[in-house]
Amino acid sequence: MASVQAAKSAAAKTREWLVVIPDHAGVLARRIAIRPQHSPNFVNLHQEGYVSWAGPLFTKHIEASQTRPFKGSAMVLNDEDKKSILKRLSDDVYVKEQIWDLDNALITPFRTLRRRTVS
Repeated sequence: MASVQAAKSAAAKTREWLVVIPDHAGVLARRIAIRPQHSPNFVNLHQEGYVSWAGPLFTKHIEASQTRPFKGSAMVLNDEDKKSILKRLSDDVYVKEQIWDLDNALITPFRTLRRRTVS
């Protein structure tokens, strides 16, 4: 019985996952409009420890005064498996409002070794 319990807890171990989610085509204006609803959710997930880091993907680097050309999002999540990640992300407004193309997301095992922010 102890070995069954050990196997269950090993299977349910939280691990890091790199998640890259493209935006659906033609959603830039809606993404910007919906962002105020999306951002607080990710702040909460970060505070819970579910999100290690997250940020937008762009089609190119821009100057601060330019409109940001979003094309998706990248994040490191702490979860047990892909199924659980998909379930949790499906509750986000970007999925519900068809901003993120969750069907074409890359969800892959990941391990942070070092991290340094760009100043």
